[in-house]
Amino acid sequence: MEYPEVLFTSSTLDDRIHPGYPRKIMGKMKGMGYKTYYFENTENGHAGSSTKIQRAKKNVLFFTYLLKKLN
Repeated sequence: MEYPEVLFTSSTLDDRIHPGYPRKIMGKMKGMGYKTYYFENTENGHAGSSTKIQRAKKNVLFFTYLLKKLN
């Protein structure tokens, strides 16, 4: 099965979804030869960003990835 390049995001301090899950699926897909991207924020919990600066950085990451895929 063909998969597009996937961007996985996680947080080291997520108290609901352990960061091991996205790490495992990313590693499995990479091991199968698929190209993946991974970003793990180490400063926040489940929401993905705890400050406006972190939220802005995450949004830039998402939109850069999206624009790359659309072009």
